[in-house]
Amino acid sequence: MKTRFNLAIVPIQTSNDEYVFDNGIRAKLHISSIENLLFDKLLDKLKKSHPSGLFSVWGIGAGEKSSNANNWNKLNSNDLLLFYKRNEYVVITKVAQKFQSENVGRRIWPNSSESDVTQYVITVDDILQSDLTVNKYFTKTFANKISGLNTFEVLENLVLADIFSESLLASESFHDFIARLEDIESGFVDTVPDGEVDDDSAISSTAKSLVLSAAERRIIENHAVTLAKEHFKIMGYSKIEDVGSYESFDLKVQRDHEILYVEVKGTTLNGDSIVLTRNEVDLHLKVFPNNALFLVTQIQLHKGDDLRASGGVIQVISPWKILNENLSVIAFNYRM
Repeated sequence: MKTRFNLAIVPIQTSNDEYVFDNGIRAKLHISSIENLLFDKLLDKLKKSHPSGLFSVWGIGAGEKSSNANNWNKLNSNDLLLFYKRNEYVVITKVAQKFQSENVGRRIWPNSSESDVTQYVITVDDILQSDLTVNKYFTKTFANKISGLNTFEVLENLVLADIFSESLLASESFHDFIARLEDIESGFVDTVPDGEVDDDSAISSTAKSLVLSAAERRIIENHAVTLAKEHFKIMGYSKIEDVGSYESFDLKVQRDHEILYVEVKGTTLNGDSIVLTRNEVDLHLKVFPNNALFLVTQIQLHKGDDLRASGGVIQVISPWKILNENLSVIAFNYRM
């Protein structure tokens, strides 16, 4: 497991908390049960994270002034989730994938009594559960920390010894659990197939760019790819292949004996950061300097019956060298 990680603390207090927990974390769902609500890239990611087709899941609404959404946004692949109900159980699991979808929330938890729709979703796989008491599970400092906590909260930049007692750290079951975490590929598709946030002032620019429907995101992506094709044709590349549906990059362009592997990104925002998957990062590290980033920012999205995208500010970087210090795991967030 990574040396430092974030930890989400989820107290189970209300009957609705128990309903979401029992029908998500305690349950095993099949991807096919929500497949028709997912766009292709997210569906592929879920299948890779949960190769058996089965997964457990937890979710939460945006909360007052988007406080829950802001906490949810802090979590990365392989971060830990800790669910506890005082004097009854403690359950620890790790984050596999996360995404926002009101439709998925309604499908999984149709009888939720909360007025705030469960839409910020996290899928999990490995679960560690024990009948150990809270005091035996955790350090004294951490046990005191959660004893008075009654809301979802994320603690950042922790190490295992900050949280767990020596007896738990030494246990065979915990070692097996942590070892399984190390084998999981990190990376998210944090795309949002549906729903909107009423108050997104507390959410990062990356999260804001994701509160778009699948159709809207597809229109933006296709617009950026069209501009990229036009650009490289003008630049004299005679062979332009659109490979985004099956490769870890979007365009393969050729001019004489020169080949470039092109990553295309489009956004309605200013482009202070872009979301990359691990496969995309690995590919561009491998093919550098024969690569390029084609970034289109400030794209205009025209909604309504005639959904379309237009305009945008184009930035082309070639060769494109990905710097480790500019990466943060969400998938990978690369500052421009």
